[in-house]
Amino acid sequence: MKSRYGLKFLSVALATAIAASAGARSAFAQDDAGGDDGDVTFSPDETEGTPPADTPPADDPGPVIDDGPVIDEPATPTGAAKKSLGSTRESWKDIIVIPQKKFLKRKRFELSPHLGITINDNMIRHFTQGAEINYFLTDALSIGVEGNFFIAQELERYNLTPQQHWRVPTANKYIWNAALNFSYIPFYGKFALFNRATVHWESWVAAGVGVGQSEVLPRDPANESFKNFLIQPNVGGGLRFFIFDWLALHMGVRDYIFLDKFEATNRPPGGQQSGDTAKEKADSALINNVVAYAGLSFWFPLSFKYSTLR
Repeated sequence: MKSRYGLKFLSVALATAIAASAGARSAFAQDDAGGDDGDVTFSPDETEGTPPADTPPADDPGPVIDDGPVIDEPATPTGAAKKSLGSTRESWKDIIVIPQKKFLKRKRFELSPHLGITINDNMIRHFTQGAEINYFLTDALSIGVEGNFFIAQELERYNLTPQQHWRVPTANKYIWNAALNFSYIPFYGKFALFNRATVHWESWVAAGVGVGQSEVLPRDPANESFKNFLIQPNVGGGLRFFIFDWLALHMGVRDYIFLDKFEATNRPPGGQQSGDTAKEKADSALINNVVAYAGLSFWFPLSFKYSTLR
């Protein structure tokens, strides 16, 4: 690079010297012709454009500096680009954080046949068969009616007590009941079944009032039995597991609370006292008849649809 600058400087200096000698000869010629005696001068055209000795030529690109590989930086999107990226989104409302419920119940009927069993009587076990019809005023609140028939089964303790203790137990059997109930759904959720299916479920609580009938089991088979008409408030709770839009698995527990009448302990044997008289002299006791049951729920109309986007 320095040799290049030196050659150019020598060429420029040589051209300057030639121009100076030519000017000197011209001046001497003018002096010989009788011109003014003065110093040798150069015209602006002759001095202009002569670069300094330390200034590189204009066409020299200068030393090349290697800064490493060139990395393309991402261009900052302009306002128009930003607008185009968001032009398909009207608002943040189309981002669904909580998905819609799988099952809707509002303005639908639930018909639920079920089978059950009493769980708190160690003398007489009752099997129940019945059904419920519920109408849902909202998706969480319903009103409905239920009815059950009972089939009594004497347990081993009922038959062994007379032999072991020389006492015949006092017991009643239940025949039927019916009730008007109100239910509310406090919880709704879902869970994964073997990581293959999602099951939606809900829990419910209910309370109501109804009527029922029981029948006395006389200690002496020769005595006449009698029946009792019962006022039965009830409370309960349970679960539903949704299978299809029109089908669910229904299970629950209800406690029927009532004041029942039992055969008096001093009733004479051998049929000496009629059933009506025995009923007038009967002993009363508060009973909790707890029934666990399960069944299927059929929903009408068979399908549903959302009236809003959310």
